[in-house]
Amino acid sequence: MEGKFLNPVYRTNGREVVLERCSQGIMPLCCEFAGRLLTVVNGRKLFCIGQLLDGNGIFENRDGYEFGWCGQNGMYARLFLERGLETGDDSLVETAISNLDAWSNEAVGKTGLIHTHYHWMLNGDSDVAITVAGERVELPDISMSGWWPGPRPLSGMRPGN
Repeated sequence: MEGKFLNPVYRTNGREVVLERCSQGIMPLCCEFAGRLLTVVNGRKLFCIGQLLDGNGIFENRDGYEFGWCGQNGMYARLFLERGLETGDDSLVETAISNLDAWSNEAVGKTGLIHTHYHWMLNGDSDVAITVAGERVELPDISMSGWWPGPRPLSGMRPGN
């Protein structure tokens, strides 16, 4: 099944492509990269929105935390949770739970939806609020609510399965 999705595209371009890694080999690399984005805010583990080069050519984490879009905290939390349950790595599970606790406890807007920007909720700010008749109203923002890949539910997963 690996690689079958894009094979027609490759054939259209007149070449076959041999995959260097299967999807199972990519997961540890994804976790490794996401781990570089981890920071602790208010005792919670969050993934920053990316990295930039400093003046010396060294990557530094950017400020800001988003549930979807650049930050992908929802996706990374699921990745860590899924990988941790599959491998028995409790540190990945703990990171995922810490992350999801942060969003579900500290980043819920007045609408009841998770706000897409954790750092703005900490500052009492919002990019989805407008002023109506002199009152600040927060609009529901579902545009960056995170991408939860795959149809496979997490329920029933146990380490070693």
